[in-house]
Amino acid sequence: FDDAGNPIRMDGTVLDVTDLQRAEENAKLAEARVQQLLDIAPEAVIAVGDDMTVQLYNQSAEKIFGYSPEQVIGRPLEMLMPARFHEEHRKHVREFEKGEVTSLRMDKRREVIGIRKDGTEFPAAASVSQLALDGEKVFTVVLQDISERKKAERELIAAKESAEAANRAKSQFLASMSHDLRTPLNAILGFSEMMIGEFIGPIPNAYAQYVRDINKSGKHLLAMVDQILDLSTVETGSARLSLENLNAAELFQECHSIMYEMARGQNIHIEIEDASANVWLVADHRAVHQILLNLLSNALKYTPSGGRVRLSASCEDDGVELIVSDTGRGIAEEDLSRIAEPFTRGQADPYLAQDGWGLGLSISKALVESHHGKFSIESTLGKGTVVRSFFPRPQNSDARPAVPSASKSSVLCLQG
Repeated sequence: FDDAGNPIRMDGTVLDVTDLQRAEENAKLAEARVQQLLDIAPEAVIAVGDDMTVQLYNQSAEKIFGYSPEQVIGRPLEMLMPARFHEEHRKHVREFEKGEVTSLRMDKRREVIGIRKDGTEFPAAASVSQLALDGEKVFTVVLQDISERKKAERELIAAKESAEAANRAKSQFLASMSHDLRTPLNAILGFSEMMIGEFIGPIPNAYAQYVRDINKSGKHLLAMVDQILDLSTVETGSARLSLENLNAAELFQECHSIMYEMARGQNIHIEIEDASANVWLVADHRAVHQILLNLLSNALKYTPSGGRVRLSASCEDDGVELIVSDTGRGIAEEDLSRIAEPFTRGQADPYLAQDGWGLGLSISKALVESHHGKFSIESTLGKGTVVRSFFPRPQNSDARPAVPSASKSSVLCLQG
């Protein structure tokens, strides 16, 4: 400027800021993209700084907590959790700061309690990670509202408990009913047997067959009541096992003698494997006896005249398997998965009456499982059925198989 203040000369520097302006625009664009990604995330994403104030808060967090970003950003994170958890939260922050914990992975979420703007609390699953940006620690919380999942879990538990209670009530009712039915049935059977034996005096021939029918029907009904009672006893867990040394061949012979007349009447041959004489197991005699009788009865019922039923035993490293196989009509594949359920039968001729409640297999399965064993059925239509009852080696039992008196050349397959 001259003495009068007029400009004489101007010096300056011109700087091209195109790249700087583009970088700033790119940074803003990247920030906008990150925000968009965070906003479409289905879970709440919240970032806080060293001072534990909220720096980032996405749309899902807004939906879950009910606060707008303006109401949360810059304020303490603790506003999003009930006051009683503030101290616990500070403890976890101190662990992060000490480096004892650096992150909780997404698959290692911990369950926390959040509080909404309206004051309602809700369960949430949260993962936390720690980053260092420009020398500042940033904690990122990814949080999911699990209220619906918790509700579904509670409903599932309630439904399970209700079903178990209903099943116990059913079993207790069946047990009570079965006992009440046995009393009059025993009287019917007792008096009809007296009449058949003509203990007091002869009865007219015209009534003799009626009396025999009454006795036969009473025995049949009593057998079915006994099945219901047995099933309810096993289901309620009131059955008590008395473990003892049992020989497979002797068990087979006992059951064969009981079912012999039925098998002969139907022209069915029952075969007992010779090797079963060398197989011993530790189990409850009455339970195994009933299992085999149920399986034999089923095999005879569904095997045509001229067929065969085979009883065999297999000694495994961890237990003994009793096998009942037949050459009967078999079970359809679609029925195999449910055939051992109570009151279930396989497909039968609709023009022929079928005896029983369909409880034999379910009772046998329950009795095997009461020994911690496994019950399995293999079958092919038109070829027959194989039922396997596996009895494991008892772990902590005083009962052990006693070596029977036999020649030294005998091969003994002992369980225990």
